[in-house]
Amino acid sequence: MRNIAILLILSFGLTFATTSCKEKKKDDVIIVKIPKEPEKPKGTIAKDSIDDSNIVDWGGEQYTVNTLRKADKNLPTIKDEATGDKYYDNRVSLEILRQDGSVAFSKSFTKENFKEHIEKALYSSFSLLAMTYMETEGGSLKFVVGVGEPDDNSENYITLQLLLNKNGGMTVKPLVIDELTGDEAMEV
Repeated sequence: MRNIAILLILSFGLTFATTSCKEKKKDDVIIVKIPKEPEKPKGTIAKDSIDDSNIVDWGGEQYTVNTLRKADKNLPTIKDEATGDKYYDNRVSLEILRQDGSVAFSKSFTKENFKEHIEKALYSSFSLLAMTYMETEGGSLKFVVGVGEPDDNSENYITLQLLLNKNGGMTVKPLVIDELTGDEAMEV
């Protein structure tokens, strides 16, 4: 009996040794992990806030010009028909402070303020993208305003200039940029 047990142990050991020493077949298959596309945000997209401040000379006095762009969940949302993404529209707050900190001008802007410069067919797909101080020109503060599709990859937008005089009067007109030089083109 003891011999049978030894034979069984030896045969088991021999079987294990021969099967473990066998060379495994090599496959010609190469496994490559394909990176997943980044997931699109779920729900309505709120663009990042932009807060800008400039100290400017306006009529011989110094003023601080503050602009703040924020997504406004109370405004109608904008749907990008190409991607299906929905965006909150933006509101830009413009505040101009005197040197003593008192408010010289304060107004909140939405794309509604620039409606007459936006084609009717594009109005519902456009958002107020930005408003930024550019320069002081002829006694007025000049701002560049961008209105267009909210997708960062879109090139469908318009640029406007907003001129603000010291009495609070505003003029809005198209701003044409020379594509070759990047300079403001002359108005016709």
